This record gives sequence, structure tokens and C-alpha cells, in this order.
Amino acid sequence: MSRRRCSPVRRTPRTGSRPGTTRSASSRRSSAAANVTQRPPTATDELTAIAKQLLAEAEYLFDRERLRGTNDTESRCGRASRWWGRKLRRARELLRDRPGTASVLAGDVLRDLDTIDAARQDTGQDELAMIVIATSDKGGNRPVR
Repeated sequence: MSRRRCSPVRRTPRTGSRPGTTRSASSRRSSAAANVTQRPPTATDELTAIAKQLLAEAEYLFDRERLRGTNDTESRCGRASRWWGRKLRRARELLRDRPGTASVLAGDVLRDLDTIDAARQDTGQDELAMIVIATSDKGGNRPVR
């Protein structure tokens, strides 16, 4: 079997616009970028339904934790509780237009609440769960819009 050698094709970049077109390539790119940045991300009904379920579970567990007494406003636990509340409010605001982001925010709260619950189950004591909150970096130190 013999090998064929192809000669390289040189292409020179085009300058200017093609005949018959009114917009340059850079104008088309900036127009496409404007379309992407101005329209909201596509949200499917399935993703929105999942986000609603995650948010409902997170809100339920958050309310249960607040009733348990983690909402002491002077303590680090109180700051964590307020942080979770801000996350859940933000998730609720984003639910319709950005359900994926809302799911992640609700997931952050679910993860923290599960960590506390697991610590309680392992020790049978609320004190260790409070230590988990106090040592986590979620105790109100991270900004939430």
C-alpha cells in the first residue's frame, strides 16, 4: 500500500466583509454574545420539580432545627441558622429562572443539617452537634447575596 502525500493548503485570513453581507464577523459575535448574556438559562419542568422538592425538604428540616433551638441569636449556632435561612430565601427567589442554582443552594443547607443530625445520632447529645456547627466554616462567614 503506497502512501500519498498531500500538499498543505495555505489559507490566508480574509480581511473585510464578504460581498453581499452587511455585518462583520465581530459584529455577529458581539450580537451572539449579547443574546447569550441577556436571555435566562433554559429551565426544564423536570429540573424545576426536583428543585422544588429539594427546597421543600431543606425548609422542613431547617424549620425543625430552629424549633430544636439552634436559633440562639448570640451564638455561632445562631449565625449558622441565619446563614441557612438566607440560603433558602435565595434558593426560593431563583427557583423559577435558575432551578439548578436553587437546587445547589438547598443542597448546601441539607448537607449542613445532615452533618448536625449525624453528629447527634452518633453521640446522642446535642452538644456535639453544636460543636459541629461552631467548627464548620458555614457559621455565617460566607457571603450570600
